[in-house]
Amino acid sequence: MTEVETSRRALIKSAVASVAALGPLGLLAGCRDDIAAANALSVVPETKSPSFAATAAASAQSEASYWAAAIGQTFKITGAEGPMYAVLSAVTPIAVVGDRPADLRAQPMTATFGFDRGYKPIGEALYALVQGRESETQLFMQRGGTAEVPTLVALFN
Repeated sequence: MTEVETSRRALIKSAVASVAALGPLGLLAGCRDDIAAANALSVVPETKSPSFAATAAASAQSEASYWAAAIGQTFKITGAEGPMYAVLSAVTPIAVVGDRPADLRAQPMTATFGFDRGYKPIGEALYALVQGRESETQLFMQRGGTAEVPTLVALFN
């Protein structure tokens, strides 16, 4: 029996040593078809493109038009409630009467984000808005909609 116990111990030790040595490679090999999981294991910092709001402001088209082109797209919105996913449902230009100061947007607008029933955004708070692999944009958003169909509305003045 002593020989069997020694053999089992030796086998277990060699298996543990093999897993320890090949574990990271095995994990990466298993993730080669799953880019998101491979990125999670990466030690190289992920590069992000400018935020959606920054790109919209720098766009050759009007900022309102840039946002309106994204109606129907999904955004990740993170606040005190945790991460939530919402669809940009409306972009509404606000009528401008008189002259506006030069440091304000030429065309103020609101952007409305609709949520599924499972989400309960609080509103009246600062939220991080991200689309895809872009950098996040901090936006103050107000609660809108109904209890059944909640929305958050961002005012761009």
